Amino acid sequence: GGLHSHGDGDGGGGDGGGGGGGIGESVEERRERLTALSIAELGAMCVERGESKTGNKQQLIERLLQPPLPLIIIDRKRRKQYIPKPDGSNTAILVAMYLHEEEVKASKPNASAKEMSLTKDQIMHKAELLGISKEPMDGVRGANSAYNYDGFSGVAKYLCSGDPALITKTGVGAHKFGLTHSGDDCGRAIAAAFHIYAHKLRLCRCGRT
Repeated sequence: GGLHSHGDGDGGGGDGGGGGGGIGESVEERRERLTALSIAELGAMCVERGESKTGNKQQLIERLLQPPLPLIIIDRKRRKQYIPKPDGSNTAILVAMYLHEEEVKASKPNASAKEMSLTKDQIMHKAELLGISKEPMDGVRGANSAYNYDGFSGVAKYLCSGDPALITKTGVGAHKFGLTHSGDDCGRAIAAAFHIYAHKLRLCRCGRT
């Protein structure tokens, strides 16, 4: 699932506004300030940050206390393009692929897309190690169903489609996958932004900053 709403960049833009406070303001001070606002005002602040305004007052406050989404992700959402949940399996997959590319580029700066591509099993293993996804990457088999969902199940529908797609299939028989690199909001740029955001949420265990 996801949050529905072009170069090869590591950035992903700055942070969205709203919900912030004065420099040095503690979380409790921010919470107190937000609690004094009306639910309509809180909802408007969520919308300004590119987030949903649905929910009760406490849910809106908790949403605003979280770090704001990177601007590149807010812009993509506002164009009604697919964005995965920050703590979902698709985000873990994107970040794992981005970090793999960084490792390859460190030893071979001019590596081709083919050289940086990964198989499903390789991606799943790397994504699991990151700890970003609250959903188990190996999935859950329903008690009354033979269908086995895993963390890769949404890749074809959500990440390999769209304009631009975030992931492309490569290799003989299209059995390998790589991030897209064309455009300001390509797969690599979105993955880089989510990597930074995952650290702000203290979700990523990659050991990098």
